[in-house]
Amino acid sequence: MGLLLLGTCGALSSLWAQIPAFDWVRAAGGPAQDAAQGVAVDSIGNVYVTGYVHDRAFIGTGYVGTSGDCCAKMFLTKQDSAGNYLWARSANLNVSDNPYRFNQAIVADPSGAVYVVGVFSGTTVFGSISLSASDVYSLYVVKYSASGSALWAVRAGPIHSGPSPGVSVTIASDGSVHVASSFEATASFGNTNMTSGGYGDICHAKYNSTNGTLIWVTKAGGAREDAGMAIAADGAANTYLAGQYEGPASFGRAR
Repeated sequence: MGLLLLGTCGALSSLWAQIPAFDWVRAAGGPAQDAAQGVAVDSIGNVYVTGYVHDRAFIGTGYVGTSGDCCAKMFLTKQDSAGNYLWARSANLNVSDNPYRFNQAIVADPSGAVYVVGVFSGTTVFGSISLSASDVYSLYVVKYSASGSALWAVRAGPIHSGPSPGVSVTIASDGSVHVASSFEATASFGNTNMTSGGYGDICHAKYNSTNGTLIWVTKAGGAREDAGMAIAADGAANTYLAGQYEGPASFGRAR
């Protein structure tokens, strides 16, 4: 049986303080493979968790999915600082072949809105917003309000479908949303197309947090397999990306 576990510990009062006990733990899941893959905390201590489930899984106060369904579904939950479930959302990812390799990532902004990125195939719906993947797999970026409404969602891709197509998201001090991942062939990001130089290239996209409009996108890599795995921003809105590359690789200007 798949389980999703979430717990918190009290802060250490000093370097040598006794290791604290968990304040609370919550479990969720169903009879198949499930996993929590990302967690974020907003400015007032609410906790957001995202990941995927298979089959019919219990999340929060209700069930997600259908018994016997082998395709993965993305989930997002919001809990208060005491661990009480406030709401849960889900969307079909339409991914059944080794979905554990496809991560979801999450970040919360100061207003309590949350941004989730991940990989999907086919057509999926976030709230009332429908997205269709290009080729086999595409990247989604979706913004939810503090009350759980899907405010906007955008697609990019095709994403690189190699063994480790990581995704990461962060918010810069100017409010912009930055996503790191990888792509292959000729991929579209908003109205911008980029062509990879090899089997897969690193991509870094900057979005307007209000409406999801692409501001710019850049790529890096070489002739082999490259991937963006993690991204962070500092107080001056500079961003820092980490990942992997094979062989010679170039890191150029934004496109």
